[in-house]
Amino acid sequence: MHLEDGVEVWDLTGTPSVETFGVDTDGGSPVRNAVAAYSSTTDRPARFLLPGDRVVDLPVGEVIVTVDDFPDGLTDSTGQVITAPGRSFVLQVEGPSTSGAAAGVEAYRQALDAADLPTSGADELQDKVDSVPSIDPTETSGRLGASTDVPVPDGMSASLSSRFRPSDTTPTFRMQFFVSWAPVPIP
Repeated sequence: MHLEDGVEVWDLTGTPSVETFGVDTDGGSPVRNAVAAYSSTTDRPARFLLPGDRVVDLPVGEVIVTVDDFPDGLTDSTGQVITAPGRSFVLQVEGPSTSGAAAGVEAYRQALDAADLPTSGADELQDKVDSVPSIDPTETSGRLGASTDVPVPDGMSASLSSRFRPSDTTPTFRMQFFVSWAPVPIP
């Protein structure tokens, strides 16, 4: 990450490493849930550069990088390998929150448009909002939302999403951006 005219620019086009992201592994091996977090009390402008000349601009409050080593990969309950052996990197960005359904859906639409993504994900979010029959502040149901995949080359996945808790009297929508890489060799 570097600053450019007051904007955090995160170049995610190369091979991830703990050094690049400033993750302290404490010299452990294998690395388990090593984290680097870059937080602020107010949202700050950020730009994420992805392979294929893809750019996502999003105000951020928190950028979290999590690193885990999987020497044998990961398997599901059937024994099928779901993650190849190696070091896993996941970047999670907590973007701005918006209060109220109309504002939350519009903020998501604007974020999708700014990332040059189809805005149909905002329609999906509106459908989720419309599907909530009533607000019950005593209910502790999970979050609802919509997620749109960001096209990136093989070896990486990315998505932009917005989530809200339907039990809130005035729903608060949280913008999120996720990036994960195919596992890299464990040093």
